[in-house]
Amino acid sequence: MSRRFLYMVVGNCSFAPSLYTLHRINPSALFYPKDSPDRAAAAAAACMRSTTMEAAAEDLRARKKAMRESRLWPKSIKADGAEEARLPVASMNFSTPGIAMDFALIGRSKDKIVALDGENPDYTGNNWEAPGRAVLYDDAAHSVRAQLCNRLPDRDTVPVAVGDNVYFMGEEEGVVPSKENLRALIRYPTREPDIDSDWYWYSFPPPPYDVIGTGEHDPRPHYPERRDMLGAYAVVGESHIWASTRIRGTFSMDTASGTWSRASDSPLPFSGRAEYAPEHGLWFGFPNDEWQYDSDNKWRYESGDSDLLCAWDLNSVESGGAAAPLRAHGVWEGGFGAPSWSFNVRSHLLHLGDGGRFCVAKLYQTYEPVPPGACSRCYNDGTRDEISFAVLTGVEVERCDNGELRMVKHRSCKYSFGEYSFPQDVL
Repeated sequence: MSRRFLYMVVGNCSFAPSLYTLHRINPSALFYPKDSPDRAAAAAAACMRSTTMEAAAEDLRARKKAMRESRLWPKSIKADGAEEARLPVASMNFSTPGIAMDFALIGRSKDKIVALDGENPDYTGNNWEAPGRAVLYDDAAHSVRAQLCNRLPDRDTVPVAVGDNVYFMGEEEGVVPSKENLRALIRYPTREPDIDSDWYWYSFPPPPYDVIGTGEHDPRPHYPERRDMLGAYAVVGESHIWASTRIRGTFSMDTASGTWSRASDSPLPFSGRAEYAPEHGLWFGFPNDEWQYDSDNKWRYESGDSDLLCAWDLNSVESGGAAAPLRAHGVWEGGFGAPSWSFNVRSHLLHLGDGGRFCVAKLYQTYEPVPPGACSRCYNDGTRDEISFAVLTGVEVERCDNGELRMVKHRSCKYSFGEYSFPQDVL
């Protein structure tokens, strides 16, 4: 099944109450026509994008060194090869009284969005907490349905969709979750054929691992504020969610029973949520971050290269056993890394179907460009405003005649935002 639309959520800081807008983007705009010369040229260049993890790591270090040695601020913000695009008119607005919101895609048709506001303390400093509220927006029917809930998931949880249901996993900041903040929105059919089924909130247990205490089993220094973070997720076999920590390994939850089991002693090799592509029987995602020794034999945190796209076979993981790290079945340089002097806020990989098509969504923040005639070395006085932009890239993974996979990079579209708005999510 092919995705009809992608959805970009844009936050607006200049409105009170807080306003979020939902924009529909046709993913076909990210791809060249099948028989076009541009498509043929992109396929010819695909062979140059295949690489190895070792070569990519060396290239990443060289690029970071060059950026550190440069002291020049850009005269303009450019994303290599990206076309400037205009964001479509918003299809829906969401507002809350000064409370941040989270959004998740739900349903097999991928056209329903659940919007959540958190139980955050009142911004005036009082101890009062706003009640958690949720609303389900059906884009195809252009209708809204209220969702009753006495407790919503914590903010910044990672939504993992399984069929028509969505599970909100551990926080991105790395706080070890408890049963109270792991929530799922489950769809149950009704007995009446004329009445549509509805979604209900349920709690589910966290993976069966212990919080790191003194770092006794961890060669790295202990950071209580991060603990053993849940950093990678995948749906396996249409009914199991795999969740991985760097130290405790990988656990599998049967969504039918809500029970956890150990899948592997090794962590999953990707960061965030991996997307399964049934066309190739593989899971695609961005390689995870790594802890490495520096020249002083001290552990340091080396951020993973968001310019890479990789594929793995999770079916090859031996159940419950100690296993070597998964070998990538493909490593490709996408050319969708962060432009100079900007930093990647979020990265998303969205499977579009239609024979192995994906959208790579990168959300960035940077400072406003240096005005013409100003000295770029001394202009950064700490007073410039941060501005945001998003880059969406269409990529296609296809199998060659020799059986190997190749990644064909299609179009990239850049969406720029003003001083008071920012791209929050791409669903």
